[in-house]
Amino acid sequence: MKDLNPTFKFESDFRSICKGIINTTGISAISYSRIHSDGSRSELWTDSNALIKNFIDQDFVSSTYTPDFYRVNEGFFYLPAKILRYEKNINKKYEGLLNSLRSYHGLSHPFKYVVKNDNIIDYMIFYTPDLPGFSVNNHQLVAGFE
Repeated sequence: MKDLNPTFKFESDFRSICKGIINTTGISAISYSRIHSDGSRSELWTDSNALIKNFIDQDFVSSTYTPDFYRVNEGFFYLPAKILRYEKNINKKYEGLLNSLRSYHGLSHPFKYVVKNDNIIDYMIFYTPDLPGFSVNNHQLVAGFE
């Protein structure tokens, strides 16, 4: 699987780039997605097992065209609060994704950063450990990453 998917070619580089913010903030993982207007997407994750399980083995949201859900340069927001406003079937897909990430990988309390342009949209999601209050107490550190 990893040999066929170009996403994994850059996995160690991405993990190395993100190492400083992960060590400084104590967050668990970072994912980066770039989605083009034709629906094609690129994914980079610091936790490749989470990427494989949730975007390749199980398609929670990877086949859903998500750029329409965001305004231009929406900035940081707490993802679980945002998905409450999605239509029911999309909300269920995102809930499944977030539950799987928490249950199988210990990735929780995701803050998402969105930059939307005419032909592409970039997402960065910062996952914290599944500890009460962790994301609330540390979100300013992640927001400084802008």
